[in-house]
Amino acid sequence: MKWGLFFGLLLLGGYGSAFAVEENSDLPFEARAGAEQDVLIGDTVTFDASGSVIPPAIEPAYLWSFGDGTQATGERVTHTYKRSGSYTARLQIRSGDESRESSTPVRVYQTVHLLLTDQTAPEMLEPLIRSAAEDDILLLVVQAPAGAATVAEGVARQTMERRKSLERSPLLFVWTVGTTGTDILANLGQLLSAEPTENHRLLHMEEKGVVLVTDQAFPIIARPAQTAFNVLRPQYVLLTRSEALSALVRARTAENTLETIRQTNIPFTILGTHSERAVSRLSPWNALSYVVNALVNAGVPTSSIVLILMLPIVATLLAFSRQIIGIKAFGIFTPAAVTLSFLAIGLKYGLMIFVVVLLTATVSRFLLRRFRLLYLPRMAIVLTAVSLSILGLFGVGALFRQTGILAFSVFPILLLASLAEQFVEAQIRLGFRTAARLTAETLLLSIVSTLIARWETLRSFVVGFPELILLTIPLNILFGRWTGLRLTEYVRFRKILFSSAQRRE
Repeated sequence: MKWGLFFGLLLLGGYGSAFAVEENSDLPFEARAGAEQDVLIGDTVTFDASGSVIPPAIEPAYLWSFGDGTQATGERVTHTYKRSGSYTARLQIRSGDESRESSTPVRVYQTVHLLLTDQTAPEMLEPLIRSAAEDDILLLVVQAPAGAATVAEGVARQTMERRKSLERSPLLFVWTVGTTGTDILANLGQLLSAEPTENHRLLHMEEKGVVLVTDQAFPIIARPAQTAFNVLRPQYVLLTRSEALSALVRARTAENTLETIRQTNIPFTILGTHSERAVSRLSPWNALSYVVNALVNAGVPTSSIVLILMLPIVATLLAFSRQIIGIKAFGIFTPAAVTLSFLAIGLKYGLMIFVVVLLTATVSRFLLRRFRLLYLPRMAIVLTAVSLSILGLFGVGALFRQTGILAFSVFPILLLASLAEQFVEAQIRLGFRTAARLTAETLLLSIVSTLIARWETLRSFVVGFPELILLTIPLNILFGRWTGLRLTEYVRFRKILFSSAQRRE
């Protein structure tokens, strides 16, 4: 009786299990990997299978394959792609012998641009998105949400909500009707101004380019656009027409954008520090600002204009140090040339090449003394040794992957190499000690001039008000009429001056 009851219960349990399986098999069982995603290299991408349809009695096991050779398990997982390209993320849900699969495309981009717009027509935006995607660029469209007080405020706030993309975007496109574009930039500037300084600094606005696509006349829109530049302080604000967008969205950097627009026949105007006064009424007091603005729009790099405008200031500083302080150095041209070289290639690498040139010239001179050569052939050999030493410095940079030392132009190096002749000539004519003192003074003046010329406030002021460099002319006239003692002479003759003062008493 007991055995019969046992087998009866066993058969009943088996029948119940079969019924449960059959019941679950009738319920929908579907894996859903989620919607397609557009992300950047290094972004943390979240994959969520919670939208899958799972029968109640099933205990699912989730397996994700991300398309780059890596996998993960779990209903909700994260992954970071290290290379750009198109991937397919696959989801497999298993339960016993049953499994369901789903997939979703993932496009990983290298660069992101933001397009702030009041346009709502997809047929106008989708071609731009596809055009940018062809060059591995993610173009994110930012528009005002429903219920925003104004379009400008809504777009600005939506942009701030995409802060991570704003940080990584080298270009900010603004495409609107009328003056809404400048209003968006003004609202964005107000939101950024309300943030802590450190948060604002993390955006690196000074490295970004702003492209303002407008249907307004440039002279009309230039004033509010210049005001927006003054608030945001990007690298520049480029005014252009909508025809340029398809080409500009494919540019990867702010510099590439300027190169691209100059290759087209589409009208444009560049606003920046150089144009702060050029957008006002032309007068004798801002004529130089108009010239600088025209040069920038004609394609002359702003960095080159800054170097040219800083040269009179550097020369005036050197004249002051000679006439008032009493620091001789190697005249005025050599310290100015060394300063420009330091500005062009950086102070660290400039000092490195400066030291290499002087050491090579000194060693070469001592080695050539025994040959008793004439001056010009001897200097030719010295310059040959200097060239080989700089070439060796390049080789060391390549060996240790110091790409910074390989990136600068050869012209500043030639300026530094020319110092070798003056140093050797000073050694022959004045002796090693005097030559070393003049070299140290030249180096000191060049470093001080470089630090002053690299002062961003001064650079912005000079570019914004280039007429101020004309004030160096009366200053140099005053220095040229100086007949008193220099500061170093007060130190040298302090005993005589002190004794003379005592005798007068």
